[in-house]
Amino acid sequence: MKKLLCIILLTFISIVSLGEIILESDDLSPTTSDTFQIRVIFNNEDEEKYTIDGLEENFDILSRGSSSNYSIINGKTNSQKAYTYLLFPKKVGTFKLQAKGKNNKSNEITIKIAQGKPATISNGGTETSVSIKDGQEFYFGEKIPYIEKLTTTKKELSTINAPTLPNFGDLSAKLIPTQSANGEFKARQIKTSNGAMAIEFTLLQYILEPTSSGEKTITSSNIETTEVYDSRRKPYPSKNLKITVLPLPAEKPTNFQNVVGKVNLDYRWNKDKINYGESVVLTLKLAGKVNLDYLDNIIGDRFSNEFNVFESIKSSKEDIQNEQYYGEKEFEIAFIPKNIGDVIIPEINIPYFNIETKKFEDIIIKSKKIIVEQGTSQISEPQSSINTNQVNSSGNTVAPSGQNNSIIVNKEIEINTIPESMIKRKIYNKYGNIFLILCVVQTLLIIYLIRGNVKIKRNKNSLFKNLKSAKDDKEFYEFYCEFMKEKFNYAPKVHLEDRLIKSGASESIVQLNNEIEECIYSSKPLNRTKILKTLKKEIN
Repeated sequence: MKKLLCIILLTFISIVSLGEIILESDDLSPTTSDTFQIRVIFNNEDEEKYTIDGLEENFDILSRGSSSNYSIINGKTNSQKAYTYLLFPKKVGTFKLQAKGKNNKSNEITIKIAQGKPATISNGGTETSVSIKDGQEFYFGEKIPYIEKLTTTKKELSTINAPTLPNFGDLSAKLIPTQSANGEFKARQIKTSNGAMAIEFTLLQYILEPTSSGEKTITSSNIETTEVYDSRRKPYPSKNLKITVLPLPAEKPTNFQNVVGKVNLDYRWNKDKINYGESVVLTLKLAGKVNLDYLDNIIGDRFSNEFNVFESIKSSKEDIQNEQYYGEKEFEIAFIPKNIGDVIIPEINIPYFNIETKKFEDIIIKSKKIIVEQGTSQISEPQSSINTNQVNSSGNTVAPSGQNNSIIVNKEIEINTIPESMIKRKIYNKYGNIFLILCVVQTLLIIYLIRGNVKIKRNKNSLFKNLKSAKDDKEFYEFYCEFMKEKFNYAPKVHLEDRLIKSGASESIVQLNNEIEECIYSSKPLNRTKILKTLKKEIN
């Protein structure tokens, strides 16, 4: 009996300690015209009852789906349950969301809602657009986002093709993938100017960079679409766009490394006091609508008389975010002082060209005072040992010029930086045995449950009962969406009807789905009797 109680206790502790709730969003800065998704992920966590603070009062829930995953790997059991919400903002503002479960709560995310501009759809309910405007001006060295989209109010689109891709002339182009692994375009629901909902597909994304100044011509793609009940191709011809690339001012500041755009700065120092021979490290991140490709070093040899300086690039990335170019680069700079006492690291400036003010400006890192105490330290650097002392004819090490000439025997000066991976490895080695025991206990519990033949399965008949008991058309439609997701892996609010056809749905179901969507979009009452009768045949 005591053993059984110990097993139950350990199992409870392992579930509580390893349980986790994660809240994430595919867009943290949508507008009042956009839909976006959030996901609540439960890892080894009881999700029977949970709430999301800040959700219903600030957002309309258009749809809700779920998925689950369960696995046993090397004796370790893992379960994951995820809920996906399609949301539409109710108002402009900044809102915080947090999921709370039975034993845990998630991280907090902040959603910033800006005022959106509803889409104007013509051309029979479908039109194409390009992010660059004809006659737009850019500066040499500026990164330019190029996006092609197709927006439609038609739910019956079957295919979207681009027989010819865009031509950028002598502008360099980097493709940013827009399709998922199964070939589907990135899509979202938006609101049109007449209040109807439309689907916006992102077809192509490129990051362009001019190779010279002057007038440039860009030719967009040819787009063709077909519909479910009409295989004839409807073309959307390419467009020619003229842009002008302006040269940068001739008089460039010293140490200018072709940083062009609008940049934000974030930095931190790791220490205020060190021993002689140790390093103080500056971690510096530059990010924004800015080209950082050519920025390879920050300090160079500017402070070589007072410090040994070692620079490295920790990370670098670029992307298109909210239809704007985004670049980011993070540096780590180690300063090893050559003097003892109060030492000042001078102000650091990084010149760049601001495309908004159209002027050269400086990114400023304020000067830093550090205290360097007498003595040396034998400290390991993650990749290489850097000896900054001089060696005399006897094989002994002496301090650099300008320092006390006392002999220091067999000492090296190395950068004091320990990678996070080393720290994590030590923690794992310390607690690895404890987690292994907990995993074994979990495995025993799983075997017990399997032997008891406990099985959880969603019943489609219960969904059908929900449809029959729905109090109004809105609730009926929500249950209908759940039924279609469970039965055909098809979400009416998100997917096109070709997915429903490919899933093996009968012609009557496809036709029924089309009629329901027409009623929803035109605010007509649903024929519930007909719908229930058709769906009941599918269950049987």
